[in-house]
Amino acid sequence: MVTHANKSKLKQFWMSYDFGIDGDYDNLYRWLDEIDARECGDGLCSFKLDVGDEEPSRAVLRVIRKRKVKLRDKDRLYLIWRTPDKLVSGKFIHGSRRNGPWTGYAVSDADETEQEG
Repeated sequence: MVTHANKSKLKQFWMSYDFGIDGDYDNLYRWLDEIDARECGDGLCSFKLDVGDEEPSRAVLRVIRKRKVKLRDKDRLYLIWRTPDKLVSGKFIHGSRRNGPWTGYAVSDADETEQEG
């Protein structure tokens, strides 16, 4: 069972959410407010949950769905947490990676013209 009441077993999470213009922000924000999540910038928050022995990404997604947040195919949720051995782990719990808006800005060697004297 996932809960936020037992402070001794709380696990720290960071979550990026991208629901587009018409996503179910009302239910997501209601849940985030109920668990005292902290804002970390546009579309990013931090919160603590007790996920017990359940795999963290499955546990958080299960609780989000239980809270009736409607997830469409184009919606994305990326979750970040520390593993028991203190490594940082992250994965999409809904949706997938896209090309970044910065794709194509870097100049590669192939883009430069070489001139010799």
